[in-house]
Amino acid sequence: MRQKLQVSFGPDFRIAPDPAKRWIKFTPETSHYVSVPALLNELPIRAVLDTGATRSVISPTTLSVLGLKSVGAINAMFFTTSVKMPIYRLRSLRVGGVAALNLEVGCHKLAMLEHAFPGEHAMLVGRDFLAQAVLECQFPRHRARITSTPAIESDSSYRRLELSHSLCGLPVVPTIVEERFPEQTLIDLGSNATCTISAEYAQQAGLLDRTVSTTLSAGLEGDVVGRQITLRSLEIGGYELREVPACIIGDWKFDAPINLGWPAFIGFDLAFLFGRELRIRGYEDELSRPLARDRSGIGAQRFTDHLLVRHVSRNSPAEAEGLIAGHRIVAIDGRGIDLDYPVRGQRLGGKPAGSRIQLTLDGGRLINLELRDYF
Repeated sequence: MRQKLQVSFGPDFRIAPDPAKRWIKFTPETSHYVSVPALLNELPIRAVLDTGATRSVISPTTLSVLGLKSVGAINAMFFTTSVKMPIYRLRSLRVGGVAALNLEVGCHKLAMLEHAFPGEHAMLVGRDFLAQAVLECQFPRHRARITSTPAIESDSSYRRLELSHSLCGLPVVPTIVEERFPEQTLIDLGSNATCTISAEYAQQAGLLDRTVSTTLSAGLEGDVVGRQITLRSLEIGGYELREVPACIIGDWKFDAPINLGWPAFIGFDLAFLFGRELRIRGYEDELSRPLARDRSGIGAQRFTDHLLVRHVSRNSPAEAEGLIAGHRIVAIDGRGIDLDYPVRGQRLGGKPAGSRIQLTLDGGRLINLELRDYF
């Protein structure tokens, strides 16, 4: 969620620090989000860390458990639209070593989190909370911590980047796309899309001179169909990412033209000192590995006994084999879809190019896919 207006976070909002600097494990590769356990008014909840959200957000389901009353409303801006969102005042929110008291949060449907964490309460924890603390994420070690004071002041292995802010208050750093001029780029750990780009910038920068496919992305604003391409390179903090999958979105609402989600940082340690700087440390062995991408062309929604195809990407293996939106996949490689298969978080097209998978549709038709890089 991206905030259009700067508003107060509660008349008595304050941070209660905990001196402990504990690391918390997270598994974004399977959950698709950077999430850690938290306590919301003493209710155990999964906190999805979202530097791309100005305000923290709870779902209507969680609201019904807490029994809170609205204290106002805000205008919230997403990638392509804006909505009016009611706000509620929490007694406390504790994540890691920091607790926020009297924090005001928004309420909006969080279907993507309910899908990612079935049976759990989950919320987006935005910069209203995170900016009062120090956030460290070490992706190669699958761990994060939130503390009240920096724990890395004397660590010279980090490179320091100026951490400025967009007009709507989101963290921005310079990047270099395909050896062009530096561009302001949003750092959005709440997004599971590696890179998202405004359509206007993609056109002006000449990024459409290559194979262009389509993709379906889901966010707080609902499903959005965009184009997808591969950036030959993207440099951040002197580190170079190569062959970066990027989604191009029309009707872009932000002043910064590029948004990087957590998958872009899978080979990095990050430390956010909000209002000051972003510290970044890359690992060459991790950065040399290909970034995750889809090679099937299938965008599907999971149900208990089937996968519902929601989108088929242009020029993809799935399109070549005649798969269309609305098809129901009931088995993969001969094994029926159930609560345990495929393993939750496993992407259908995430295997290497050249891998083969067999899909069974609900009418009995078999589709044999050979995965390949189609964009």
